[in-house]
Amino acid sequence: MNKEMIEALIKVQQEMPVIKEDANNPHFKSSYATLAQINQIALPIINKHGFVVTHEINHNMLKTTATHTSGDEISSIAALNPTKNDPQGTGGAVTYYKRYNVCCLFNIATTDDDGNTASKPTPIAPISKFTP
Repeated sequence: MNKEMIEALIKVQQEMPVIKEDANNPHFKSSYATLAQINQIALPIINKHGFVVTHEINHNMLKTTATHTSGDEISSIAALNPTKNDPQGTGGAVTYYKRYNVCCLFNIATTDDDGNTASKPTPIAPISKFTP
């Protein structure tokens, strides 16, 4: 990653607000920020600082790439695991991971809550002694 791109990423992160949820997931009784909400708020800031975001699907993987005007790029790849093996299931998985990949690439904070059930922490036993 070149210096110009790093400086642009810093500017994006400095300007990016926390994106509030705008939809509900009745299955998990949670709320989340939709892809449309993230795009509406984040893309103008991302584009302003010289990035374009693209997505491509290949072998059940979604690759999201942020290419900077300097020519450098960063990517995030996620395995698509649709809940149903049909176009609607795949479309839902693509939309879900587009949201997460874009947020990961630019460190975008959302008040997103729809992943809580899947990411409940596993309790870790306390460590009584640290041994290097």
